Amino acid sequence: MPRPDASYLTYMSIIDQIKERIAEGHLVEIDWRDLRSTDQNRYRRWIYVSSAIHREMNQRSAQQAFRVLSAQFQSFLTGANIPVALEANHKHAEWARLQKPGDEVWESRIRYTSPELRILGRFAARDVFVALNLYDYQLRGKKAWDRAKLLCQSDWSLLFPTMSPVQGRTIHDYLRAKFTLI
Repeated sequence: MPRPDASYLTYMSIIDQIKERIAEGHLVEIDWRDLRSTDQNRYRRWIYVSSAIHREMNQRSAQQAFRVLSAQFQSFLTGANIPVALEANHKHAEWARLQKPGDEVWESRIRYTSPELRILGRFAARDVFVALNLYDYQLRGKKAWDRAKLLCQSDWSLLFPTMSPVQGRTIHDYLRAKFTLI
């Protein structure tokens, strides 16, 4: 029997820890709802959100911004093509790795609604995103963004004290397929 490689063991370890955080009530898996497809084996991704984000999404589900957020999450989950940025200039991206790249803090954003939403999180594995913090106001200025990124890193450390997020060099470290790199 072949031995699993290190990346597979790391993947299984973080997935096991995510399952534990779900059982403890700290994380919630966002359900995959692709009504157009019956093929459960096609390419897909996963999103787990903090209990605070989940509560906010449920309480505010009638608001336009949260309906758009739900749709954006479904696009991610169902493996639809998504606009992604790895660099500082990510004006047109829905998903972007924030600066400094080594911090591995990602933003998913809902724009052109009121309120605009910012979700900060980290990739636990390729195609597996953990959303930790939600902001329904503009983060203005470097200090506000730095505080938000530090909170995201701190929340990750509380949930996964022995696990690092994905440390990627290319987009393929985060997403297997179906993205437009901006």
